[in-house]
Amino acid sequence: MRKKEKTSFIDSGYDCDHCGGEIYISHEKAAGRPVEGYYVCRRCGCAWTLKGAVLQIGADRDCQNAQKKRITEGTTTLPELPEMSGWKRLLLIVGGVILFLVLLRFGGLMLFRFLLPLIVLGILGYLIYKFGREQMWW
Repeated sequence: MRKKEKTSFIDSGYDCDHCGGEIYISHEKAAGRPVEGYYVCRRCGCAWTLKGAVLQIGADRDCQNAQKKRITEGTTTLPELPEMSGWKRLLLIVGGVILFLVLLRFGGLMLFRFLLPLIVLGILGYLIYKFGREQMWW
């Protein structure tokens, strides 16, 4: 027996550049495959990858004209999703290590006695949350 595919739509905050329809981020979950996401216009059906490359063009004349305009300009209308820069990630890691060393210095080894259960519970909670998101429980 095959498991059903599940699709969820989340409002991306963008509007389609040619029909004015709302653009959603679609997340598809199928058995045995990783979760896939893409932008899709609810009005005309045009679809883009999360990086802005066109996946599907709607059947409307406006859709065809907008695609021709995109090709001639060489630009996409949807920006990429923001990612954390390397410098910011490095600063967070260094800050965390410094904070840990300060707590270790002033808390001694008693720090591990109190923080170890919290760390284990935090990791367990994160894994349950991540699993629940993949199963679309919430």
